[in-house]
Amino acid sequence: MKRFCLLILLLSILNACKSDEPEIATLDPILPIELDEWVVLTAPQNGPVDAVFGNIDSTLIISQANQLYRTVDKGKTWKATRYKSHASIYGFSASGDTLNAYSSLLKIQDNPELYIASPKYYSLDNGNTWHERTIDEYFNRPHAGLKKAITAANGITYKIVEQQKTNLPPTSAPYVEKVGLQTSDGRLIYLPEEIGVLGISLDSQQRVYLACSAALCKGQYCNSRRGQIYISKKALP
Repeated sequence: MKRFCLLILLLSILNACKSDEPEIATLDPILPIELDEWVVLTAPQNGPVDAVFGNIDSTLIISQANQLYRTVDKGKTWKATRYKSHASIYGFSASGDTLNAYSSLLKIQDNPELYIASPKYYSLDNGNTWHERTIDEYFNRPHAGLKKAITAANGITYKIVEQQKTNLPPTSAPYVEKVGLQTSDGRLIYLPEEIGVLGISLDSQQRVYLACSAALCKGQYCNSRRGQIYISKKALP
């Protein structure tokens, strides 16, 4: 009888531990879209993608609203990670086996550009499970660079730029007509559709990753509201 009661107690403890873990579920997928120069992935929920990090050929992680998702099959399916916070994440960085997630944006003096700051969360298992640092642990850590620009290994900087449509009737509000990348060597690379770009990163092969909104038509959502991730097919387009 004692052994039976002990077994029941152990099972109860195990079930309680499991219930504390967030559910990891594969969300409704939309297959990747192949364009001439880009591969376009669709995020698992409505709303823009705030940040993207990783490699499409292995593990890719995105931040959307207050959740982090990962894909290991090139965006065919996404799974919610074990991320218990409700804080939005604006960028990522890697240091050895540690993946850092940044929860703040920082403006430095009169510079209008925003920097990714406060690496409050970290993962030791490639983004599957996240842990929180204390304020003493993350407060003095350096920022992770600009939110909307990145410098490649060859020294060329890629900066997100927008061109607004302004010659409109007085009752119409301006909207972003074109969006693309301005390079420090004088090139301008436009994306094939009107879209909002919120973040940029590079993988180890120097391919560009863009965290984006859903496709827009004259400033309004065309159809789906699910954010997108643009990935250049070639290194350093």
